Amino acid sequence: MFDRDHSGTINFDEFKALWKYITDWLNCFRSFDTDHSGNIDRNELKNALTTFGKY
Repeated sequence: MFDRDHSGTINFDEFKALWKYITDWLNCFRSFDTDHSGNIDRNELKNALTTFGKY
């Protein structure tokens, strides 16, 4: 997915893209973990799914 040149390794630019992807998902998770428990509970999940138009 991030090995754009299909070399079997990732170079620095590919690593930066991977790091951004991970960071974006972490920030998304944290935005819905409103009680900062490190877990998404039922209500937080419902809020996330509603926000994404899936509920």
